[in-house]
Amino acid sequence: MQAGAQRAGYTHLRLPYGVAPLFEPWLEEHVPTKKDKVLNRVRAMRSGQLNESQFGKRMRGGEIFAEQIASLFKLACRQARLANTAPALSTDAFRRPSGAGGAVGKNDLARFRVARQPSDFFTQNACGGASCTLIPLSKAQSCTAAVTPGQLESR
Repeated sequence: MQAGAQRAGYTHLRLPYGVAPLFEPWLEEHVPTKKDKVLNRVRAMRSGQLNESQFGKRMRGGEIFAEQIASLFKLACRQARLANTAPALSTDAFRRPSGAGGAVGKNDLARFRVARQPSDFFTQNACGGASCTLIPLSKAQSCTAAVTPGQLESR
């Protein structure tokens, strides 16, 4: 199999209520010449507002620019031969925890490395580069990021 992306996705810029007041001064400080263009484009995709809170619209946008971006993205995916559907999921790697009745107990959680900050979700590890929130220690023996039960409790 050739290395690289198998599929791609995108999300329009969202500025929820707590973020919008912070974003404008940030633009003013970092890219003052493009501030108005960026804010006007966000408003153009969100019916004149910086935020769209309605479920189903907030992640997609709804104006002509949003449709153009969607068309360009689909075209780029076709040209790059990226799949437009998710691969089939498999449960082959999952095992029932050894707790009573298969429930996960406090002692079972100590066997996992738990993601504590956003960077844990996006960093590659030494065990194949998989991005995940829980890595069983049995598979993470060679990882430098593996956490033992004692270290987990001290965090």
